[in-house]
Amino acid sequence: MRKQILMLLIVGFYSTIDAQTQMKGYTFENNNQGYLSGVTVNISSGDFSNTITTDIDGEFESQIPEEIDSIHIVTLHKLFVQIDTTIAVDHDAKLQYLKLALERKPAYLFDVVLQEKPVSEIVPIEGITGAKFEVYNNTTGKSELVIDSLTSPNFKFSFEQGNHYTLLIQKSGYKPKRLEAYVNVDDCILCFDGLNMVRRNAHDVLTKNNSMGTIIANIQMIPNTKLTVLELNNIHYDYNKSDIRPDAAYELDKAVKILKENDVAFVELESHSDSRGTDLYNRHLSQFRAQSAVDYIVKNEGMHKGKIFAKGFGESQLVNGCKDGVKCSEKQHQENRRTVVKIHIKIPTEIYEQSLQEIILEEKLLESTVGTEVMILSK
Repeated sequence: MRKQILMLLIVGFYSTIDAQTQMKGYTFENNNQGYLSGVTVNISSGDFSNTITTDIDGEFESQIPEEIDSIHIVTLHKLFVQIDTTIAVDHDAKLQYLKLALERKPAYLFDVVLQEKPVSEIVPIEGITGAKFEVYNNTTGKSELVIDSLTSPNFKFSFEQGNHYTLLIQKSGYKPKRLEAYVNVDDCILCFDGLNMVRRNAHDVLTKNNSMGTIIANIQMIPNTKLTVLELNNIHYDYNKSDIRPDAAYELDKAVKILKENDVAFVELESHSDSRGTDLYNRHLSQFRAQSAVDYIVKNEGMHKGKIFAKGFGESQLVNGCKDGVKCSEKQHQENRRTVVKIHIKIPTEIYEQSLQEIILEEKLLESTVGTEVMILSK
């Protein structure tokens, strides 16, 4: 008897699945501008309701019960106009496919990459993660967005028409970055204060009578560091060699001492040669010399190699006039065979305790009280 009941339940379960129609679809920006992930799609009819979020490929799917003849579909995404429509369900097909084309709202999509500001030609530019990102709308007087820690150097935000926005980006170890964005305010279609560079996406910027577009920008954060340059009598090498001599080791030990006593952001090693030999050979030789100094510091200080950057400049930066064809003494040539050590020491930077909204409201309060008279009455 139990087996019969179990079989009936199983048959009933699969019959219910078979009676449903599978609905699949995808969302994309109209004019085939690309698939849209993160779109909320609500499918409903009477007591039936299913809310799905499109995946990275813009796709979604849902099962529609047999008794439902039509469904109501509503899409929701901050950057796109809502779709609100009703469609018939074709149960004979068993699989029904939908294509939902969404139209961009009149706004500018601010597509940003957060990076370190270049400090030298040796140190590569890196993307910054973990920053706090806030957006405040001065026009509406409301906080639009607060992200305590960005998981990626890339983030996007939509600027809507007729608004003045303030953006604040903070991360410990970097100077805070504040931007002001004006969108169709005071005859300014899109103006920024504090943005280093804007590279516009030509096919998509300022479309539909300047009512929408995409702005791609690199925002550079300045590391909060103190530069210590160690000439140290420089680090010299024997002719045609890259070995660390005892006198060079003595000088490098001074650098190691500073590294052990401070929180170091990174170290630059610039190695140079004299003019004897070919340019190409001297560049290679000076690079070997720089690497020898890196290996010495890593071995004696235990510093991670990823924080030390070395480059050989060959004979391109002579400290005297001993260039090709000029007769010089060995002592003069020795002056050019050197490695300069530059240590960038971190200076702690605290995140503001106040939110961006609190900071702006306090600024406005101070502005309103400037020049006002205060009368104190005695009792």
